[in-house]
Amino acid sequence: QLADAAREIMVMQDMATPRPTLRPTPRPTPSVVMAYMFRKNERERWRIYTASQEGTSPLAITNGEADDMWPAWSPDGERVAFTSNRDGNWEIYTMRVDGTEQTRVTRHAASDWTAAWSPDGARLVFASTRERQWDIYVVNADGSGLVRLTDDLEDDQSPAWSPDGRVIAFASKRDGNWEIYLMNADGSAQTRLTHTTSSIPGLSMANGA
Repeated sequence: QLADAAREIMVMQDMATPRPTLRPTPRPTPSVVMAYMFRKNERERWRIYTASQEGTSPLAITNGEADDMWPAWSPDGERVAFTSNRDGNWEIYTMRVDGTEQTRVTRHAASDWTAAWSPDGARLVFASTRERQWDIYVVNADGSGLVRLTDDLEDDQSPAWSPDGRVIAFASKRDGNWEIYLMNADGSAQTRLTHTTSSIPGLSMANGA
C-alpha cells in the first residue's frame, strides 16, 4: 500500500512561509472550482476566497479581524476546512462554500495547522504543536475522536491523504532535514520515502500520478 501511494505524491506548496496558493477543487457549482488564500499587502489579514477556473468572480468567504489560511475543500464540495487565529491561537475550522456555518473543530492552546480531508469527508488530518514539536493528528469533522498519529521528537507537518484513505503522506525532520514519509491512516508503518539534502515542500495526493 505504501509503495503504491508513493507514486501519487505531487508537490503543491512551500510550507516554510505562508503565501497565496491556489488549490483545484471538486466542482460544488459550475462557476466555483477553487479556494485560495490571499491578502493585498502585509498590513491586511489573510482571507479565504473562491473563484472560477479562469480566476474570475473572486469572492471572499471569510472577512474578520483575524487571519484565515490554508483552505481545503471537502470531497463532496460542500464544505471548506481552514486554519484561523480568530480565537487567539491557530485552530482548525470548517464552513460551507458560501462562507456560512463557520464552525470551530479543534480546541487547544497549541497551534493546529493545515488540515486535509479524508476521502470520505468524515475526518480531518492536521499538524499540531500540542506536544511542543509539530505532530500529525486526525479528528472527526465534528471535532470528536482526536487521535495522535506521530510522536517523534522532531517536527512532522503537511499531512495529505491518499485517494483510497488508507495512507497519509507527511513531511518530517526526524532524520535531520525535511523528507517525505508515508504511514497507514492509523499511524502505523511510518516509512521514509525521499532522501535529499534540500527542503521538502508540502504535499498532496492525486489520482493517476
